[in-house]
Amino acid sequence: MTTLAEDADPEIYYAIMEKVSRSIAQKGGVESIEIVEERMAEDEQSAVVRTLITYANAEQQEELCDVVKVDESWRVDVSLDAK
Repeated sequence: MTTLAEDADPEIYYAIMEKVSRSIAQKGGVESIEIVEERMAEDEQSAVVRTLITYANAEQQEELCDVVKVDESWRVDVSLDAK
């Protein structure tokens, strides 16, 4: 569940998502995702979330994710400029 700016190139987005999917598959899939820390913005419409991802092969990876609230659902805010 992600967001994507209207002016973003969808081909770049899909290429990145395909690369991420292949990487996850090589690790046997995601075993669990633990939210380690949340830093909510004052308006409570966005946050920075630190997660610990554990893969099926026991490898772990910590990630910082910008998330935004869209129609009462939280979505990862994808910025292709930062990739």
